[in-house]
Amino acid sequence: RRNAHSERVRQLRFALEEEERAVAACDLELQAMESSPTDAPPVPPTRSVRALLALTSPMYGIGIAWGAQYAKVTPILQQLGLAPWLLSVAWLAGPVSGLVVQPLVGQVSDR
Repeated sequence: RRNAHSERVRQLRFALEEEERAVAACDLELQAMESSPTDAPPVPPTRSVRALLALTSPMYGIGIAWGAQYAKVTPILQQLGLAPWLLSVAWLAGPVSGLVVQPLVGQVSDR
């Protein structure tokens, strides 16, 4: 019985030492967090005018391509015999299909 009691005391001392080590580690982590300046807002990276132009020039090209598409495709569709009221349906097909397909592609890519 005395042997079992001393074994239990040894186990409790070991557990207490483990707890003290964990508390000391948490104290060190807390001190490190308090010493680092986290109140300052992050500074956004500065970019040169050349980098900004390179970043936005593809959208310029896309805008020109869409303008040409709208200007040239409507007369072509009319020449092919599409009724004027169906032109709006033809132009709506792309955005509406995007509303349906994009969430599905996003869901599949998230898996």
